[in-house]
Amino acid sequence: MASFIDGHADVWSLFTDGSFLRELVAGSPNSTPTEPLPKWQGSRPEASSSAAAIDLGVGFVAIRKEAGLFPGEKLALRTPADYRGNASLLRIQRGAVVNCDRILLVDDWIETGVQALTAKELIVEAGGDFVGASVVVDETSREVRAELAHFSALLSQELVQAGLT
Repeated sequence: MASFIDGHADVWSLFTDGSFLRELVAGSPNSTPTEPLPKWQGSRPEASSSAAAIDLGVGFVAIRKEAGLFPGEKLALRTPADYRGNASLLRIQRGAVVNCDRILLVDDWIETGVQALTAKELIVEAGGDFVGASVVVDETSREVRAELAHFSALLSQELVQAGLT
């Protein structure tokens, strides 16, 4: 079951459950627009994003925070402050998105949406066509969901907090 630990979203335990992981990967294509996607974008956890990309037969584009190895020329944008007051620098490899690639953002948990909206900006700046977002747990606002275009989530925050997962 997904939970909050020390104020942080913990969904890693969900990925130890093979049937949940299968549901996540199998459910992801249902959340995409009807036109085929040439690439799939994901952040944390990259394992679920890349598994869904493999299942769909599409490429995977990483968006990473500023720490860590990420070779090559990059585009970078700083997010507005999140619910903890922290801003992050998000990076995408400049050559990862080409020819108006249609890209769906895949992530584990969306709180305020500032990182997802910044990822959307990076994808567009890189020349991609941002088509929407698919997350495991959603606790963002209706307004942010609307800005993310096509949006789907496997779990709402209310279900997680009520222990209904």
